[in-house]
Amino acid sequence: MVATPLPGHLGFPRHRAWRAATLAAAAVLVITGCSSTREDASATPAAPAAAPAAAPAAAPVMPRQSINALMVRMVDNAGHVLWDAEKPEFNPKNEADWTEIQDHATQLSAAAT
Repeated sequence: MVATPLPGHLGFPRHRAWRAATLAAAAVLVITGCSSTREDASATPAAPAAAPAAAPAAAPVMPRQSINALMVRMVDNAGHVLWDAEKPEFNPKNEADWTEIQDHATQLSAAAT
């Protein structure tokens, strides 16, 4: 049975003990520095903020179209044209076909924003 040496004794270099102590101290400083309590803010009271003027309650905005209908109209239809372009019967053959592909790709890109 082999006994593990204590820090600072033979077989355990002192630089490892110092490294471990330094890392532990740094961890304590990081944890205390990142704590959410702020004692310094409570020591000096801030000037009271002016109360904002009460705005009348606005009516909720109701969408004219459901998200599903919007996705089908913009994304699904544009995506089908792009996916179908790899099929031999739908391959772009002239400049008008390539313009249609570009328009649908732009529409798909705009739908993401």
